[in-house]
Amino acid sequence: MMIVDQGRVVEAAFEPGEFVYDSSAEPTIFAGSFGDSVCKMFANMAKRFTFGGEAPRTQRVYYFNTKELTGNKYGTASPVPFRVLDERAGIDMDIGLRCFGEYSYKIVNPMLFYTNVCGNMAEEYRRENLDSQLKSELLTALQPAFARIGANGVRYSALPAHTMEIADALNEQLSSKWRELRGIEIVSFGVNSVKADEEDEKRPSRKCSARLPTAIRPVRQARSCTRRPRR
Repeated sequence: MMIVDQGRVVEAAFEPGEFVYDSSAEPTIFAGSFGDSVCKMFANMAKRFTFGGEAPRTQRVYYFNTKELTGNKYGTASPVPFRVLDERAGIDMDIGLRCFGEYSYKIVNPMLFYTNVCGNMAEEYRRENLDSQLKSELLTALQPAFARIGANGVRYSALPAHTMEIADALNEQLSSKWRELRGIEIVSFGVNSVKADEEDEKRPSRKCSARLPTAIRPVRQARSCTRRPRR
């Protein structure tokens, strides 16, 4: 919960529990000295006439959903480079990958999220307002994240078994934009399907087959010959 007065955050509480909101911010003649209170009350009444009888100051209470937001789909429209590294076979090359899946994120710093994302909005701010931007930045960070996974010798077909490492790599790449600027971070990253480009997929097999020994040829046995005596 966050209380905003005239666009400025005056109170914030992010711990679970029950809170009482006190909206008695208007001046009264029963607070402080009588003379000063009367002057403040008449000054406030003059401001009310300026604003059509409404209170001249605005206070808003915002609530933030800090739970994990799941079901965010992603997909690579164009192939993403992935490094294939196999020192034993002498392979070090890049292939194009297309992958699809879902990821989840959550708000870890509501103060940053309010200041740099949603701002002083009169209505609710929904996840749909930010999904397109987050998905674009996620796909941009996917290439260096794949490069980090590929450098460890992980095959592209084994990516679904290394989703935690991918999530950590993405958080490292997006920390400056997401965590430090917007106050959000990736919780999980799932890979539903991954497929290499057909032409690129054939390249490692051709290179490996070139290094295999040739077929064993049968050794021709020497013909035994006997020398005939001269007549």
